[in-house]
Amino acid sequence: MSIIQRLIFMIKSFRFRLFAIFSLGTTLITITLTLNYIAREKAEFRAHASERAQLLAKLLADNARLPLFANDRISLQKLAEETARQLDVVEVKISDVNGVSVAGIRRGNANSSRINESLAITSDAEGDSSSLALIGRSTPIALGRVLVSLDSTSLNNSIRQMTISIARYSFAFWLMVTIFSYLVLTRMTQSYGKLMEGLAAMRNGNYAVRIPVKDIDEPSQAARSLNDLADALQQHEADNRLLQEKLLDSMRLQVQEEKRQVMAKLIQTNRMTSLGLLVSSMAHELNNPNGAIRLDGNFLGKMLHNMMPVLEAATREDPDFRLSGLRFNEARDEIYLAHESIIRHTNRIEAVIKDLRAYSLGVNNPFTLDIDINQVVTGALTIVRAHGQFTNAVISEDLSSGLPAIRGSRHQLEQVVVNLLLNALQSLPSKGGRATISTAVSRTVNEVFITVSDNGEGIPPEHIARLFEPFFSTRIELGGSGLGLYISHFIVSQHGGKLTFESKVGAGTTVVMHLPISPFDPVGHPV
Repeated sequence: MSIIQRLIFMIKSFRFRLFAIFSLGTTLITITLTLNYIAREKAEFRAHASERAQLLAKLLADNARLPLFANDRISLQKLAEETARQLDVVEVKISDVNGVSVAGIRRGNANSSRINESLAITSDAEGDSSSLALIGRSTPIALGRVLVSLDSTSLNNSIRQMTISIARYSFAFWLMVTIFSYLVLTRMTQSYGKLMEGLAAMRNGNYAVRIPVKDIDEPSQAARSLNDLADALQQHEADNRLLQEKLLDSMRLQVQEEKRQVMAKLIQTNRMTSLGLLVSSMAHELNNPNGAIRLDGNFLGKMLHNMMPVLEAATREDPDFRLSGLRFNEARDEIYLAHESIIRHTNRIEAVIKDLRAYSLGVNNPFTLDIDINQVVTGALTIVRAHGQFTNAVISEDLSSGLPAIRGSRHQLEQVVVNLLLNALQSLPSKGGRATISTAVSRTVNEVFITVSDNGEGIPPEHIARLFEPFFSTRIELGGSGLGLYISHFIVSQHGGKLTFESKVGAGTTVVMHLPISPFDPVGHPV
């Protein structure tokens, strides 16, 4: 730090400012008292000199009354000379009533500083009326005037010496008070200095410093408070370091977890790519035999149409004519039902393959505004009941009437309901159980609901959050693919709805499909 910087720091310090204020106050008080004292002493000196001049003038006037009345100039001159013998008298003058000098003496420099005292001479002295009685008058008669001038040079010198002496004593007093005040302030502000040093160290981040405390004054109390604050800050700094270490560890773990999740997403993306290729290939492989089955079904239909007159003629000739052990009338109905089933199911297979290909390619299927939820559920029940695997299970339905139409794809929604029903039936015990499907509507939330519930084994809580993950299944060993709920969730999401699950292990599961009501009914009227 340079000298100028040290000087600036010293001037800005609390101790210097306090000392400067105290010194300035002491200086002003000392100067004021000194000037007042000098002014009073000068006034007293001049008052004494003026009184002496008045006294000499009065004595001269009293002594010069009779000689002046008698016009005795010799006596008047002697009186003037006697008065002038005083060391400081520089001029004595006696004048008659007309102002003409009748006696006088002057010495010294005429331009020197003087104190002049003039006094009138009357025929009667103060309290004396004998002269007035001699002349037969009752009032004094003015006889003349005397002038006494005193040299004020010695007076001015005395005043000057007195002023210098008082100024010296005042300066000595001011210097002693200043030194004493500096020592006192230094002692008083010593605690402030230590306090400021401690504050500077803490400001630089050194919370280990402690301010020594010996006194019980206010700075010492502030130092104790700062020491307590330093303890708290030091502890806080240690806590911050520990917290930072924990935060860094947490961030490392979070980065590792995010890395794991990114890798999982990459693996999932790779799986979905493979799934798309698989679905596209499977759709192509299934579409060819399904087309052949549909062509064969149409060919059989044409054959049945051509064969039916021949068979009817044979029945007329032989009323007991049978086909596969059934009478012709019964067999004919079964043949038509079988043909219709073949055509219907090949069309359904074609629709499912089309949906799978559209899903794998990311193509949206066309939606209509006239989807009847009850028809969707009825179609799904027909497919599930035709499955023939769950003969021990009881499937009950509770379909609400007057449900509004929704916007969507009937085939896709049937696929979702079939998946939910199959999951419910697969969760039932082997000896049998019950699955229930119901429909409802809520105008409050503007939704229709399809609820599928069962009294099966239930879903463990740790599996609920993973139900919509692809390839996740608890029945892999039983032939599950892990794609049913994944695809169902995607289809419901495309319809603007959602799937919610409530399950309890050992008590069963309830799945609710929420679907928004179409904003317009089939004829275009708002619902």
